[in-house]
Amino acid sequence: MRLMKAPKWWVEPEWDLDSFDGLEYDSSEEEDEMSNEEDEQKWRRFKRQLTESKGFYVEPELMPMYNYSRFKPVEDLERSAGCGQTYREFFAEMACLCLKTFNQYKRLNVEFVEVLRGAFTAGSKSKVYISFMAKEKPDGPLVEYQCKVCCTVVRNVNYPILCRPAHKTGEEQ
Repeated sequence: MRLMKAPKWWVEPEWDLDSFDGLEYDSSEEEDEMSNEEDEQKWRRFKRQLTESKGFYVEPELMPMYNYSRFKPVEDLERSAGCGQTYREFFAEMACLCLKTFNQYKRLNVEFVEVLRGAFTAGSKSKVYISFMAKEKPDGPLVEYQCKVCCTVVRNVNYPILCRPAHKTGEEQ
């Protein structure tokens, strides 16, 4: 088997570095992108929520806006993700990969429980955004976690990017 060399532009993702950190959405800096006002307002709300949730959540009613975005939610976790896995199974595998790294760095013992939702960006360096439930062993409370993984199609390697307890939004605090 011949190993592929990494292209010169390839940089392995750095652990615990979120590409959304420091991003703020300001709709006043944008020109209208949609032909009607209602779609334009939904598109801007979609982009605001995507930025504020750091890629992990957008209201279900805004799902059609994903058609205009490189972010693709997985609405049916039982759908095939390819390679003989459902999205639920694939997301669980990726969440466990991230939790393993998280536990090593934080010297914790957090255990995966179940996938809540997931989304991804398509491409040869796809990023997968997963929200899941976990608990600190042996009898800690259930806590919502988020993780992000870079999945490379060409190299067929998955790189954990981050894992953390979910941020509370304004309504949840």
